[in-house]
Amino acid sequence: MLRDLSRSVKAFFDKANPAGPPKFKKKGRHKTARWTVLGFSVTGTGRGAPKDRLSVATKAGRVEVPVVWSRQLPSEPTSVTIYQDAVGHWYASFVVEVAVPETALPMTGRTTGLDVGLTTLGAVVDEWMDVENPRHLRRASADLKRKRRSFSKKTSPRHKEAARHKVARAEDKVSCARLDYHHKQSGKLLAHYDAVGYEGDLAPKNMVRRAKPRPDPEKPGHYLANGQSRKRGLDRSIADAAWAQFLLVLAFQAVKLGKFAIPYPKSGTTQDCSQCGTKAKSRLELKDRVFICGNCGHEAPRDRNSARNLDPRRQGWSGGGFEESRTSSPAGDGALAA
Repeated sequence: MLRDLSRSVKAFFDKANPAGPPKFKKKGRHKTARWTVLGFSVTGTGRGAPKDRLSVATKAGRVEVPVVWSRQLPSEPTSVTIYQDAVGHWYASFVVEVAVPETALPMTGRTTGLDVGLTTLGAVVDEWMDVENPRHLRRASADLKRKRRSFSKKTSPRHKEAARHKVARAEDKVSCARLDYHHKQSGKLLAHYDAVGYEGDLAPKNMVRRAKPRPDPEKPGHYLANGQSRKRGLDRSIADAAWAQFLLVLAFQAVKLGKFAIPYPKSGTTQDCSQCGTKAKSRLELKDRVFICGNCGHEAPRDRNSARNLDPRRQGWSGGGFEESRTSSPAGDGALAA
């Protein structure tokens, strides 16, 4: 708990990517425990065989926990975190070292840029390879709304907990479906392309922040309209698309499959012409969905134009130079994000 508190305090004072202040946890909400290498061990083979168990240190001594292993551990774990999710399921998450597979997917010689959006989750150079946006939350909105309303009306603690559990199960179903879709679509992209360039400094968390209040100078204590009501629907759609998770899964799958996911700065990707490189004279607003170059006359959907600008080949990637360093790196330095 002290390590978690230290991490949250450091994140709060981090000027590059500030987080919110640490919050007090309600009783019964903090169901997480973490052990380092000296506080736990895996019995038996030590790699997660069917009969292996997890042994952890407690005040009463070592306790063996039966585990249903989802897969064998690729290496000796260095730490383990046991936690309970909102549905009530218990999980053990291990920190292990995973080597890049020796048998990677065959190279195809094709590269592409990836521009995330809402109408299309991911637009690439080839239109037929675009990643559609399934809008998982919108599909389940009616069921979630009904269960949340039922939860708010319950007064008995026992009935309220049962209703809360139903809401948690419905939300977990949406989250799992979204994550599964991101993994499948990332694998599909990397099977077709050797390298995928994307906007590494995209900050969806800042896009969904509440609009700042506008005090009314003529009426102290009153506020003017700040556009938050119109912004609420856009914020919900951005959260449903989960751009950050999609790009994170893409980087993970790239390392897993022996391909490359390369972050680039987002500056200029939308405003520059992918045909001649000329910057648009009038700035493209969010409502402008078509890019028209005033210099060469090139016309293309703005997402497609951005995807072409993010193509690693256009950014100077030659298909080499990253094989020795398969580690994460800051956006824009031309290295692989893992």
